[in-house]
Amino acid sequence: MAAMTKEQLEKSQQKIREVLAKHESIRHMAREINEDPGDISRWLHGLTKIRVTAVVAFARYFGVKPHDLRPDWFPKDITFHFKP
Repeated sequence: MAAMTKEQLEKSQQKIREVLAKHESIRHMAREINEDPGDISRWLHGLTKIRVTAVVAFARYFGVKPHDLRPDWFPKDITFHFKP
C-alpha cells in the first residue's frame, strides 16, 4: 500500500475540516469518538500522524467510508459493520 502524497493528505485533512465545521467542536467530536481532542487538532494541522483506528472512528462519526478519508489505507469497497 503506497503512502499518501502531500496533496492527497491535504485533501483528506480538508475534507475532515469541512465536515467538522458542521459540528459543534473538536472537543465534542473527540468525546463522541473517544479520541483525544489534542490528537485530532495536531493531525488536522499536519503535526502528527493519525492512527488507523482514529480514521475508522472519524468515518463512523461522519457517516462516510474510511476510504473517503484515507484512500491509501482503505480499499474503496471495504465495508465496516459497527456494533451499536
